[in-house]
Amino acid sequence: MRKVMVSAMVWNTEAKRNLKQEKGEALFHQFGVDHEEFDGGPGNYTAAVVEWPDGQVELVPAHHVRFMDSATKKENAPLKVHPIMIEELEDLLKTISHCDISRESEDNALEAAIDFLKRFV
Repeated sequence: MRKVMVSAMVWNTEAKRNLKQEKGEALFHQFGVDHEEFDGGPGNYTAAVVEWPDGQVELVPAHHVRFMDSATKKENAPLKVHPIMIEELEDLLKTISHCDISRESEDNALEAAIDFLKRFV
């Protein structure tokens, strides 16, 4: 989940109109659809499902949400693997390494796989 800043329209007496004002940080879950009733029928709009720090979930209009991190930055971040998972993967590689290749090639392949996995810890 990503952190977002949620805003709301609040009446400003000096400006005599609604102004967008930040409500606070929340966690973004996904986009959805909400509606508003009009005389001519419902008007649908895209909404964001956000979770407040107290656990309350709210649908807010998509244009009232600002992501606080970059999606690109998150996608390019290295994968984190728990050390116990590394050990389990090492054991698995050792188990499946019994094949018809020379022992030296097998050891080199195993070392390369383990070195690769350790880069993500």
